[in-house]
Amino acid sequence: MRPLLLAAVLLCAGLPSAHAEADHGAIARAALDNVIRPGYDALTVSTGRLKDKAEALCAAPSAAALTDAKEAFAATVESWSKVEIFRFGPINKEHRYERMFYWPDPKGIGLRQVKAALAKNDETVTQADMLVGKSVALQGLPALEYLLYGDGAETLARGDPEVGFRCSFAASVATNVDRIARGVAEEWRDGAEYSKLFLSPGPDDPLYRAPKDVTLELYKAFTSGIELVRDQKLGKPLGTSAETARPRLAAFWRSGLTFPNMVGNLEASARSLPRAALPASLPRNRPASNSRSCSTSTVSSTCFVPPMSRSPRPCAIRHSATNWKPCVSR
Repeated sequence: MRPLLLAAVLLCAGLPSAHAEADHGAIARAALDNVIRPGYDALTVSTGRLKDKAEALCAAPSAAALTDAKEAFAATVESWSKVEIFRFGPINKEHRYERMFYWPDPKGIGLRQVKAALAKNDETVTQADMLVGKSVALQGLPALEYLLYGDGAETLARGDPEVGFRCSFAASVATNVDRIARGVAEEWRDGAEYSKLFLSPGPDDPLYRAPKDVTLELYKAFTSGIELVRDQKLGKPLGTSAETARPRLAAFWRSGLTFPNMVGNLEASARSLPRAALPASLPRNRPASNSRSCSTSTVSSTCFVPPMSRSPRPCAIRHSATNWKPCVSR
């Protein structure tokens, strides 16, 4: 059974928190070694390249340099998408999650703040050490997306002083994103405080009193990752009809990375729980007998199953002010 189909079936079936035969310590170790740590390591590689490409763009503006920066941004979004669902651990310290990904933002607070900083030429946003003390909406991937893809972004290929401010702002955000990713990755290393709590919980620990609590944390990531895609990333932008659709609520719509972001979320959800965590009574090759029926490509209030005819691939979005449709690869 393919991982994403398994994830969707389990969501519809209603997976128990953990069964008696589960080895909770092995579940925690597998998740940390096979998913969380590799995910954040990959993110640091992507953010490091993004930082370098943003700085190179500012040093020598050109169309090619702007393309390189955008490609590095896309790679960073892809890497982030595969750890985004793990909203526990070091990412929760110092508002790192919100600083990395201030979303959803239905009222456009972040966009207004970024535009205001550009209009005022606020030099403090061009210095990463000062940016960290400002609004979280100015510090992460959504802000950087606007700087690279939003109104006026094409001018980044030019080297005039006015454009230089925008580029310095983008480089500052890229540096901040890289620092966040590296800080989180470091705090997941062997011997780090949170790793110890995650792998060896005890009755006096502040977060996890027993090994099964870690399994429950992973299960929450599993279910919330799918619900995030179903309810927030698909449901909100699509609305209930073409008339109620609000495509600009979608994550990363400016860069065309909406669907790659969702695919990464679902892949991470599918891998967040190793098979050892599944109930022994759940068949491995078919839905449980009491599961609700889920149709392929269905989005509803009860379950979401992505197309399974082949491995999911990024798909373009066609949208206008009045109509917005996801283009599904066949």
